[in-house]
Amino acid sequence: MDALNLETAMLILEKFDAISVTNARGEYIYANQNWLNTFHLTLNDITGKHPWDIVPDTKVREVLRTHRPIIGYTLQSKDTEGFVSYYPIMRGQEFFGVMIWVFYTWMDTALKFSQMVARLSQELESTKTQLKTLSAATYTISNIIGESPAMVKLREEIEIAARSSSTVLIEGETGVGKELIAHAIHNLSARSDRRFVRVNCSAIPIELAESELFGYEEGAFTGARRGGKPGKFELADGGGIFLDEMNQLPLTIQPKLLRVLQEREIERVGGKDPIPVDIRLIAATNVPLEQLVQTGEFRRDLYYRINVIKIRVPPLRERKEDIPLLTKNLIARLNHQLGFDISDVDDAVFDRLKEYDWPGNIRELQNALEAAMNHAEDDALRVEDFDVFFADMNRTTGGRQKSAADKRENSLYHMKADLDYEALREAMLAARGNKTEAARRMGISRNALYKKLRKYSDLR
Repeated sequence: MDALNLETAMLILEKFDAISVTNARGEYIYANQNWLNTFHLTLNDITGKHPWDIVPDTKVREVLRTHRPIIGYTLQSKDTEGFVSYYPIMRGQEFFGVMIWVFYTWMDTALKFSQMVARLSQELESTKTQLKTLSAATYTISNIIGESPAMVKLREEIEIAARSSSTVLIEGETGVGKELIAHAIHNLSARSDRRFVRVNCSAIPIELAESELFGYEEGAFTGARRGGKPGKFELADGGGIFLDEMNQLPLTIQPKLLRVLQEREIERVGGKDPIPVDIRLIAATNVPLEQLVQTGEFRRDLYYRINVIKIRVPPLRERKEDIPLLTKNLIARLNHQLGFDISDVDDAVFDRLKEYDWPGNIRELQNALEAAMNHAEDDALRVEDFDVFFADMNRTTGGRQKSAADKRENSLYHMKADLDYEALREAMLAARGNKTEAARRMGISRNALYKKLRKYSDLR
């Protein structure tokens, strides 16, 4: 190598982060200025010394022994930290020494990249967990509350339906818990560890129903996603799919659904080749499909394919004996959700709830309980806590639910309110306005006293 090329090579070496070179015995023979600055040394300091005299955990001895490179080893010392690579200097089979390249100016970038990868990995795992949760059956048969004969029979039907992969049709009024039944069937079945895709047919716009259910190919229509998109049936492959409010399914889609059930295959919008799918269909309707078949709103052949196992969920008015158990279960759930602490329910409340027919079923009962819990003065629910709810219901139904018992309870309520007001007034007078003492005299908590004072604002 002539002098000019050697000088050029040395200039290049000086531009590296930190470079040092040893001979075949492992003794330093060169170090660029960046290397010397990094370790706060001079050429005289390292002459005749070995790398392990400067950096105890160096890998130079391993390269001297194996003549093989070591790339990207993490270097941490009292002077610096970075990545270091060790390269054997060879000419043919002849070994001359080791070049040590420390690149510490990239350390922050590498660490940031590593942290970014770790964060993205965590987000990916979190997303996978969320997707699994969204596509899993949430409820089990233990979530089906009630000991009435109707509910005992319902649980038996769920267990029978779970034994096979036959299509299930769940019929019941709005609010009876049809989706809960579907979840319970899937969780008891052999497909419980596979996806359970839920579709609300009434929430899908008619013009998007086909692509949502069966997917589409790239370029199938303006705005179609590049690469296409799988539909709900493809996503449910190997598991189950729940079509809620199936009575809302457009007539134009029904032939394609029939093909899924008969041929076990789907065809994407804009696609040419059928795609096989292995799914277990559970459908729910709040209108008997026989009625829709008679009016021509539902295909008769599709109805026969769906109506393999039929489960009718009884409305709440047919199992009013379950209301106390349902009420306690719903209160426990609402306590957790809303931060309440209702621990008791007057027996008169159950009598009052049983007198109502609950056209909105369990969903309406839950709404009534939530409203009452917001009006409760202490940790117990009483009949008067439901006054606002039933007043609204009476206005909505034109008073059709009003009975002699309602009127009698209304009269009793006003009598009780009068007595409650007098007791509170006397306690406040006797306590000379001291609220803690007034609460003690009445045998109630301070919170309950404050609620009563807000109710009878003239006593504050």
